[in-house]
Amino acid sequence: MNQKIINFDHSYLSSRNAASILRRNVEEEIGRGNRVLFDLSGVESISPSYCDELFAILAQNIGENSFARHVAFVTPKRHLIESISVAIVERLPGKSLQTA
Repeated sequence: MNQKIINFDHSYLSSRNAASILRRNVEEEIGRGNRVLFDLSGVESISPSYCDELFAILAQNIGENSFARHVAFVTPKRHLIESISVAIVERLPGKSLQTA
């Protein structure tokens, strides 16, 4: 399994449209069997709509098991992971993002 690292150009992620475009690209990478690593080192804040569009809809579209196998976070910041987890739980009740 190859890995694709996603770096972010902005410290505040808020555009649902940008998240939608990125999600489709990530879905293509996962469809090729690749693992996607999100590098959050330069990110300070993520809006709820961005979290929903990128991470929660991704989890919904590819399934919980595939999400766990193919998605990881580099330099995760607790407050960002919590925001992502909230979005997933709101979209997929009974689910949560498990992080080490």
